[in-house]
Amino acid sequence: KVKCIYIDPPYNTGSDGFVYNDKFKFTAEELEEKLSISEEQAQRIFAMTTRGAASHAAWLTFMMPRLQYAKDLLSDDGVIFISIDDNEQANLKLLCDYVFGEENFLASLSRRTKVGGGSAADAFAVEHDYVLAYANDKKRLSRFFEPVSADFPLVETIGKYRGEYYEASKSLYQSSLDSRPNQRYYIECPDGSFAIPPGIVFPDVVEDGSYVLPQSNADKCWRWSWDQYLKKKDRLVFKESKQSPLWDEHGKPSKWNVYTKRYRFEAEEKGNVPANIIDDCINSLGTNRLSILNLDFSFAKPCELISKLISFTHKSKDIIVLDFFGNTYYHSGKFLKLLEIFPPQI
Repeated sequence: KVKCIYIDPPYNTGSDGFVYNDKFKFTAEELEEKLSISEEQAQRIFAMTTRGAASHAAWLTFMMPRLQYAKDLLSDDGVIFISIDDNEQANLKLLCDYVFGEENFLASLSRRTKVGGGSAADAFAVEHDYVLAYANDKKRLSRFFEPVSADFPLVETIGKYRGEYYEASKSLYQSSLDSRPNQRYYIECPDGSFAIPPGIVFPDVVEDGSYVLPQSNADKCWRWSWDQYLKKKDRLVFKESKQSPLWDEHGKPSKWNVYTKRYRFEAEEKGNVPANIIDDCINSLGTNRLSILNLDFSFAKPCELISKLISFTHKSKDIIVLDFFGNTYYHSGKFLKLLEIFPPQI
């Protein structure tokens, strides 16, 4: 029944409290004697087995059953997001390929964790971590959308879209467009004058929709083709301007600029595929919130990150979202203790 899982496991950095260590029965001195190697070589091998390869193996052993539980809990169209950094990102990717299937990999998102470099790093200041995203079954997953963040301040007052919110910030004329055969024509303005992009050739007849074939890229064009314009006239917005780039029927600067309406409901239906970079969910957002709540909690992720990831899935609001590393899950507006729902061994 779980549509979305987010987990923030220990990063295995050596300072994040991860204590699931493999037992290694040989001391450095025993290694030196058994392998007939120098003390320095023995110390290096011992360090590698206790903090290197064995530590990675221990972390993967720790993660494996939890990811298998996660797969079992996910619905067929479910998705899992896992926060991680460079210490285990490569290993986690391989493990998730095994558990969820390489074909169900969605993305390795880069999340900016802070703004500004630091002096603690050996070579580069680390300002990001990752969020690995996998589907339980990619074929059943609906398309991801990034929520529309643009402002739609205007309300339609006439026509079939009456009552819908819209914005009109994009000009019908873009100077960077190359000329097209059917995109240079007159548009009648509210005062009865006519507007057309700048150029050399003009339609023979001065009337709304009268068009001419451009001779070169010097003859600029509208974004819409002639037939589009005839069908979508009701989507035009005229704004008076003293610096309009358009010309009138006399070859002089027009008093008007022409913009197109964009309705919010259409923008939401179309949507944008989310970028694989998240730069507006830095850790300080979570730290500040915890400070206000007077809570002592290390390595907290900001609520904004979780909200953004869930919103990407474009699922309904009445879904189960699980975080089994957080010991809580969220359902129908309530946070409930995980142990009330699942056995303690999970």
